[in-house]
This record gives sequence, C-alpha cells and structure tokens, in this order.
Amino acid sequence: MSNAFLFCTKVYLGISIRYSNPDNLLRFYDRLRHLIPFLKRCLEFVTYVCMAILVIEQVQLIANIATFGPRIIKIIGIIFISRVLFEIVYLLKRCCSKNMNLTEIQRSRGLTLVPLLRSFLQYLIYFGATVFILYTVGIDPTPILAGAGIAGIAVGLGAQTLINDFVCCFFI
Repeated sequence: MSNAFLFCTKVYLGISIRYSNPDNLLRFYDRLRHLIPFLKRCLEFVTYVCMAILVIEQVQLIANIATFGPRIIKIIGIIFISRVLFEIVYLLKRCCSKNMNLTEIQRSRGLTLVPLLRSFLQYLIYFGATVFILYTVGIDPTPILAGAGIAGIAVGLGAQTLINDFVCCFFI
C-alpha cells in the first residue's frame, strides 16, 4: 500500500511540475476546457440548421426560407469566435500579470492598466460581433453607429458641467 501511495504521489508531483511550467501551454487547459462543450453545442446547432435547410428545400411553399440557413450558420460561427476571443483576452491578462521581473511601480501600473485593457478588448469584441451579426442579417449598421455617435456627443456635452464639478471636488 505504501508503494502504491508513493508511486501516485510521484506521478502527481511530476504532472503538476510539468503543467505548472510557465513555458507550457497546457497550463491554460483548465481555463479553455469549457470551450469544448460549447464547440460541440455550436456544431450541433449547425447540424440542426443544415438538416432544417435540407427539409425546407423539399417543401415548395417554404423553400425561400432556406436562404436564411447560411446566415444562421454564420451567426453561430461569429458567436463561437467571439467566445474564443474572450478567453484569449482573459489569458492575455493572466500572462501579463505573471511577469516577475517588474519593480513595484511597474507592477502597480500594470495592475491599473491590465483591467482597463481587458475591458477595452472585451467591449471591442462585443462591438465587432454585433456589427458582424448585423451585416450577416442584412442590416447596415452605419446609420445606427452614426446615431449612437451623435447621442454620445450630446451626452458628453450635457455631462460636461457634472464632470467639471466632480474634478473640482476631487482637487478640493
């Protein structure tokens, strides 16, 4: 019994040292592991859509609806790719925070900038996925973006005094 215990302990320690090495990409497996069931679900949905397209094409009354099938498959692909990009952004944050050759000032700056960069990249992925989905559906997002830009300028000008009061309060 003690030999089996020692053997299991040695195997466990060997595996943990091997996968905890900073140069090994398998240390990210735990974070990326949940993407595999998501990929399976996406592929199942694509299969269902393809089967529905084949069935709908056989019925002459609703055969025109089959043209929406490739669009739905593209939307599923866009959603999967955006989810993968979210995980990559998370892993980049994790990789940037593991650098040990930094001074205390550099580390505190990194702790400030990394969440900002992560949030910026996540919103960029949201925005890009939304624009791609709108293009796929057939809606031109240019007027929507122009309206949002004008609304953003109006809110910025309206909130100018509020921001000025906040900054003055901060300095007092």
